[in-house]
Amino acid sequence: MKKILAISLCMFLISMGLPVSAASTEMDMTGREDVTISDNTVQEQLLTKYKVTIDENGNSTIVPYNTDLLQVSNGVNNSGSFKVKQGDNVKIHMYISSVTGSIKVYASKGSTGAYKPQNLKATWKGTGHHYADLFPNADAGTYNVFVYGIFTGSGAVYEEP
Repeated sequence: MKKILAISLCMFLISMGLPVSAASTEMDMTGREDVTISDNTVQEQLLTKYKVTIDENGNSTIVPYNTDLLQVSNGVNNSGSFKVKQGDNVKIHMYISSVTGSIKVYASKGSTGAYKPQNLKATWKGTGHHYADLFPNADAGTYNVFVYGIFTGSGAVYEEP
């Protein structure tokens, strides 16, 4: 019995040391096309909405382009109107270096009337970066934003796909 176990153990150890053949192939990334889009309109929409970068190791990163709709800068009150396409997400980002009191962000659909209590989207206090979602998955049309407060800083209302 000991001989059988010893022989089995030796065979096992020898088999572990022998190379095992495996089917493998090298990947060639130069001619590889995983996605093919034949519609030129769709291609143009994707190229204008997304930035694709590939690093030296072949890793790719896809990031959406954001489009500024309205610049907001130093001042007491900032407001403006802009047009939005169907399905875009409208947001605001500001960097505030100093503020007196608080900053209130009002937004509404339509070219007038943003400065109403029911249209209050954000209230910010303090300095630093501030963000707010104004209209997720917006309907196509004209929108109005009003930033109320005494502050020093800058930012923008922007859309992202």
